[in-house]
Amino acid sequence: GLNQIALFEGKVAGGNGEQVLSRDIYRLGQLFDFFRMLSFYVTTVGFYFCTMLTVLTVYIFLYGKTYLALSGVGESIQNRADIQGNKALSVALNTQFLFQIGVFTAIPMILGFILEEGVLTAFVSFITMQFQLCSIFFTFSLGTRTHYFGRTILHGGAKYRATGRGFVVRHIKFAENYRLYSRSHFVKGLEVA
Repeated sequence: GLNQIALFEGKVAGGNGEQVLSRDIYRLGQLFDFFRMLSFYVTTVGFYFCTMLTVLTVYIFLYGKTYLALSGVGESIQNRADIQGNKALSVALNTQFLFQIGVFTAIPMILGFILEEGVLTAFVSFITMQFQLCSIFFTFSLGTRTHYFGRTILHGGAKYRATGRGFVVRHIKFAENYRLYSRSHFVKGLEVA
C-alpha cells in the first residue's frame, strides 16, 4: 500500500527531475502562450520545484530560529523591540511559521473544494480530512517527492521503479521500510529534530 504509493511518487518525481535537466522544457516553454505555460508549469516541473522550495524554506526557517536562539541574537533583537515598542518586530520573531506554511499550502485545496462542492461542504470536507490526519500523509508525500526530485537534479539518472499493479495489503518488515525511507525521511527528520 504505502510503499507502492511512495515508489510511484518517487518514479514520477525522478522523471520530472530529468525533464528539468533536459532542454525539452525550455523548448516547449518557447512555444507556449502565457496561459498554456502556466498550466504546463503547475502540472509538471513547477509543481515539483515549488514542493522542493517549500521543504527548503522549512529548513532555512528552522536553522535560522536555531541560530537566533543559540547565538543570543534573537534575545537582543527582542529586547530592542520591547524597548522601542515595536510590536511588529516582536510578532515577527514569535511567529509560528510552520503552522502558517501548512495553512498557506492548504488554501488552493480549500478553494478547489469550494468551487466543486460549495462553502459548507468544503468546510466539512476539510475538517474531516484533518480528523483523518491527512496532513501527516501529505507531509510524508511532500518529503518523498522532494527527495526524489532533488536527488535526480543533483545526481541525474532517474530509473525505472517497479511499483506493482493493484493495491497490495501485506506485512512489511521494519528493515525493508527503513531501507526504503531512511534517506528520504528518517535522516532528514532527525536532522530537523
